[in-house]
Amino acid sequence: TNNFKDGGTSFHYGVGYQLIEWNVLNIPTEKKEPFYYKKREVRVFPFFRDIEDFEKMDKSTFKVER
Repeated sequence: TNNFKDGGTSFHYGVGYQLIEWNVLNIPTEKKEPFYYKKREVRVFPFFRDIEDFEKMDKSTFKVER
């Protein structure tokens, strides 16, 4: 398990798979309240993701929580 200080994202690993619990804090530059992008994702080797992949991902597939 790897955990990141981006809001609580965690990566769990098993034999040949990766479970990602995305929990990314977003603080808008405008005067709006912050929110989290949340999603649970399972990846199979060799298609593992990295924390840097978040910026390139389609955010419409995430649940938004305030």
